[in-house]
Amino acid sequence: MQEAVVFDIDGTLSIISEERQELVRKRSWAKFHRLSICAPVNKKTVDALEKYLSEGKLIILITGRPERWLDCTLHWLEKNDIYYDALYMRRNGDKRKSYYSKKEHVEAISGVFKIIEAWDDRQQDIDMFEEYGIKTVKVMDSIPSGG
Repeated sequence: MQEAVVFDIDGTLSIISEERQELVRKRSWAKFHRLSICAPVNKKTVDALEKYLSEGKLIILITGRPERWLDCTLHWLEKNDIYYDALYMRRNGDKRKSYYSKKEHVEAISGVFKIIEAWDDRQQDIDMFEEYGIKTVKVMDSIPSGG
């Protein structure tokens, strides 16, 4: 089974600006996702992704973004030259916490790929990966101070 590393997008590969953090607090998801196209990359995390890629690992992106934001997501990934082998998104209309949709994706792909590590910024998602025995990296520096 080929080894894979999982990365989240918002708050992990991308930096969440203070403006986008405020939109999270307001639960203004449409504007949050529209602004994501301008989000800067988290260089440390992207550098790690590129290291794993150079080692021949598969890169799998699992995000809590709904599928309706696929075009915006693909544009951001292309604009920032972020390579990936597979992208999994939350189904449209799924209002559950990202933990649940990410867990379903992990269960679906575990028989196909051997996930050796997962990078995420949310503790509940980190805990979920660890429940499956997956080594994790919690990304802590992707939100500006004060945000």
